Amino acid sequence: MRAILVLLSLTASALALAPASARADDTSVLADGASPGDGAPSRLTGSAEAFPAQPLAEASRDRFGVGFGGAAFAELNLTDALGLHAGVIAIAFRGRDDDESTSWVAGATGLRLHWGHLVGIDASSDGWVDSHLEFGRSGGIDRLGFDVGLGYEFPLNDWLRMGPFARFAWASDPMNDDPTWVMAGLGFGFGNRGGGGERLAAAALVGDGFENGDGDGDGVTDAADHCPDQAAGRAADPDRPGCPMLDADRDGVADALDACPDDPRGPRADPTRPGCPPRDSDGDGVVDLDDLCPDEGVGDSADPRRAGCPDGDTDGDGFANSIDDCPEDEETPNGFEDDDGCPDATPIQFVNERLVLDERVLFDYQKARVRSRARPVIAAIAAALRQHPEWTKIRIEGHTDSRGPRGINRALSERRARNVVRKLVDAGVDPDRLEYVGFGSKRPLDRGGDDEAFRRNRRVEFVVVERVAD
Repeated sequence: MRAILVLLSLTASALALAPASARADDTSVLADGASPGDGAPSRLTGSAEAFPAQPLAEASRDRFGVGFGGAAFAELNLTDALGLHAGVIAIAFRGRDDDESTSWVAGATGLRLHWGHLVGIDASSDGWVDSHLEFGRSGGIDRLGFDVGLGYEFPLNDWLRMGPFARFAWASDPMNDDPTWVMAGLGFGFGNRGGGGERLAAAALVGDGFENGDGDGDGVTDAADHCPDQAAGRAADPDRPGCPMLDADRDGVADALDACPDDPRGPRADPTRPGCPPRDSDGDGVVDLDDLCPDEGVGDSADPRRAGCPDGDTDGDGFANSIDDCPEDEETPNGFEDDDGCPDATPIQFVNERLVLDERVLFDYQKARVRSRARPVIAAIAAALRQHPEWTKIRIEGHTDSRGPRGINRALSERRARNVVRKLVDAGVDPDRLEYVGFGSKRPLDRGGDDEAFRRNRRVEFVVVERVAD
């Protein structure tokens, strides 16, 4: 028993030599004034075990049956994974004869390795392996022994764990075979092992305990560091000492400086708003930096010549700006070049009492019906004839180019001339003043064989054939 007391005394002395900041009741190791009840990791923890014990040595088995016992340990956590372990183990063995029994009571000290931390298991759980040197007493004799154990504890809350364990033990016996036995049962862990041991040990190495330590090496002592496990880096948060500047949208602009902390700025940042993507005020998909019409969406059709602008009709003539040769000048719908969006005058001018009109002014290609868009031209010709009552007979002549059968060309030119006469009569011209003829390709203006010559030859002529003498 004296050996047990000596061992416990040595263990207590080792624990007492630990820095004051390491003791369980010292709250200076907890960040921001937290107390042990706040779930902060503890430097000093404990454990207990309850178990049956089975003798293994033959001599022991012959004399004793299964025993029952318990153990209690205190642990000084040197790091997250390693602790100095010390405690008391007590086992009672009942003899196979009713009048015989024995016990083993020992002090134990050793090391416990928390392998769960090494393999990345959640810090609230705890897988461990340990070994102790034991000094105990059994049968009135002081004995030396050792044990090795393996266990795993599952969390019940932040401060209590429970799980299975197994342990093998040996004790010296100069009078008999050295007894050995195996124990297996339920273990309990007390105290928070929340992963703070490495930071506490690092602080202790600095020299003055956790208060003056700097576990993350950022120059801010752990006692004042709001982020003791995360270095502040080059951009420190002025509102949280020891913490890096937050950047929620991860665009490289700290939240404190970011006008759009939830929206990354993207490859092109808004020059007027740090950390923001460029604006698209009209929501047309063209950012304001490129949008020539930032307050007006493109609508259903975009102007290809003006980024971000709708394909409008500035002069209101029905031609979109993108196809209007004169976007600011309204088209004159007079049947002459009405598809260019430009104003123009109807080419109604008799020269030497003759007017020649390109077929396109009055007709579609290979068609004899006068186009509806040619009404202004017909009206202008009728007005010109009314201005000249001295012209008593006007012949309307139809002409084609030389391509195609002559008979078909002559018939087409005649129908065209006849339809023009009808339109002029509808416009108020006296039908007795009008006559028509179709010449087909017999009277070309241009005897060339290219497209331009063909175009000039497809025409309608108005010729004054009779007039009243002055």
